[in-house]
Amino acid sequence: MRWYLIPIYAYLFAVLQSSQLFPSAWARPDFLLALALFVAIMAPPAEAFIVIWMIGFVEDLLLGSGPLGVSALLFALVLLPVNMLREYLIVDRILTQLVIVVVAVVLLRVPQMLLVGWIAGEGVPFVDVLRRTFGDVIFTAVFAPYLLWMLAKTVSRSGTLQPRQLQ
Repeated sequence: MRWYLIPIYAYLFAVLQSSQLFPSAWARPDFLLALALFVAIMAPPAEAFIVIWMIGFVEDLLLGSGPLGVSALLFALVLLPVNMLREYLIVDRILTQLVIVVVAVVLLRVPQMLLVGWIAGEGVPFVDVLRRTFGDVIFTAVFAPYLLWMLAKTVSRSGTLQPRQLQ
């Protein structure tokens, strides 16, 4: 993998994700999650853990989505099982990518919003959490296959979404 491109993409995706390109208050695409998913699919476990955690930390720093470290921890907890199961998944299929994205967004956003609301001392209505999560799922699922394809063409040395074999 061309690791030097990952921080560049992380910064670009964070800027896109926080820009006014998607002005909706109830939904936004999660480009950083798609980048972390790509790393979970392509990298060996030790490298994947470090990079996924750092992508979550970028989300904490640049997007201000709660206390520092919450997104980093949730990114690692949600995407490391994908990394462990990558040999058994057919990740070049769009349906597989969509299922992984939907599950990852739900497992990431629901605890994140509930935890941030709890830490802030504000009660977040669960209906609002589900509405925002559903919107994020739709937006992220629309963009994820294209982002994964683009990342495979530019970051992966093989140009495909085939994971590197463990040695």
